[in-house]
Amino acid sequence: MSLPRLEELEAEMQKCFRCSLCKMVPLPTVLNPKYADGCPSSHLYHFHGYSGSGKNIMALSLVNGRIQVDQSLADITFACTACGLCDVSCKFITEAERHAVNIALREHIVDEGFALPAHRSMIKNLQEHGNPEGRSEDPRPGWIKDMGVKILPDQKAPVLLFTGCIQCDPGATYVARKCASLLKRAGVDFGITLENNLSCGLPAYWTGHRDIFVNIANRLVVSSMTWGSRRSLQYPDHVWELYDQSIRSMPRRPRPRSCISLNSWRS
Repeated sequence: MSLPRLEELEAEMQKCFRCSLCKMVPLPTVLNPKYADGCPSSHLYHFHGYSGSGKNIMALSLVNGRIQVDQSLADITFACTACGLCDVSCKFITEAERHAVNIALREHIVDEGFALPAHRSMIKNLQEHGNPEGRSEDPRPGWIKDMGVKILPDQKAPVLLFTGCIQCDPGATYVARKCASLLKRAGVDFGITLENNLSCGLPAYWTGHRDIFVNIANRLVVSSMTWGSRRSLQYPDHVWELYDQSIRSMPRRPRPRSCISLNSWRS
């Protein structure tokens, strides 16, 4: 159940005194007031409930039994992009976990049966096709054509380039091809896997589908143990964080390969 996770964060919710800094770019960094407004949903809807503070107060009301989950609460909560600005801005004045409250609130709304229809469709695609868009394509990625990239584990390479489901996006495949070209020019012996189009699971995390996110993440970690590489370069960078966190959440932790984000490798 998700309500206990909200209850664990009650002390974080009580830290909010509605100063509204969560709506703005951290003030010490503002050079021009024209660009001070930072929260996308608060800026669009012009109502406090859409801000990090607003969702924080609504979560506290749920914990204290003052309100129940309904469609209006779901619509307001999921209008947020989960960008994390409120968490960053709030931490300039107090140690408060705004993003954690936001995610726990989403999970509770989903558990209560109020997931948005578009999110349900996306989750179905993740489960059935391995990517949010529901693309069913040749498992051999077209973006590696004429590049001479190795396919693991049939071919051997010490480094795996894992790009996840971004290669199902025609625009993102251009970036994946550039990453592979960079590695080849640097003389890195690397390959990809035919499971390279598996989603990292973060769309499920962002939309409050905690159990599905954990299942996808764990499957990804277990699969990576069979790909034969000693090191994994992850692109985009959030895949690396997912890989690390998912291993920590598993009751029986597999021994992970050395894993690093592509940007960290470049630096």
